[in-house]
Amino acid sequence: MKKYIPNSLKYPFWYAFKAPQRALIKGTFWRDISGILIYCFRYFRKKELHSISICIGISNRTEMLLKHVIPSLLALKNSKNVELSVFDMGSVDFQFLEEEIRKNWKGKLVITHVGEKFSRSKAFNEAVNQCTGEVIFICDADMSFPSDLVNQIQLIVRKDIVWYPIYFANGPEDNHNIGKWLWWSAKGMLACLKSDFERVGKLNEKYTSWGQEDIELWERFHLNKFTVIRIKLKGLIHHYHPPAPGATDRFKIAR
Repeated sequence: MKKYIPNSLKYPFWYAFKAPQRALIKGTFWRDISGILIYCFRYFRKKELHSISICIGISNRTEMLLKHVIPSLLALKNSKNVELSVFDMGSVDFQFLEEEIRKNWKGKLVITHVGEKFSRSKAFNEAVNQCTGEVIFICDADMSFPSDLVNQIQLIVRKDIVWYPIYFANGPEDNHNIGKWLWWSAKGMLACLKSDFERVGKLNEKYTSWGQEDIELWERFHLNKFTVIRIKLKGLIHHYHPPAPGATDRFKIAR
């Protein structure tokens, strides 16, 4: 019977009664309700006009970043105070990547390259460390985001509030119709104050391979009694690519 119920209906009940944060610490239900109300009534709140840094840690993701992130940046509304912070670990074409970014993006930019083996935790921590914005938006290189992203962040993010938007994952180019909203997992994108990210301890760099570091950070935000808002954001899209070594290709399994 469950398989006939759309996730858009199943997810709210799961989130209210069975979401994993319920087992972490008391009070998450009421903080979640608070987060939902903050999101629903965000347009009635006064914007906090922070400077925003879009922070990306990469290794050999040049094609995806230039194809998706840069066009999204160029299409942003209210992008005057947006900074792009890129920390690259070991890309073989870094010089070309930097030249193309500088050619196309005329806004604020901080970009660094080191010849080390890629670690997602370290790459994103360093992208945050080097950025100058008061608010960070941690974003993978294979993402497109909506043109009103800046406005949404300014309406939502405050001290002790972290936003984990639910995004849409495209399927492979030969089978886009198996794309899906990642309701249940995928906690790699987030927006919060840079000072809150630092206060909670950043991403745990003991995780050196791909995966789990995002969930561990999400748990720490809950354990530190942050209001964690997790709501679908239309226009935030993850573009398909073959999985990293050791990761699961959910689309191939679905097929």
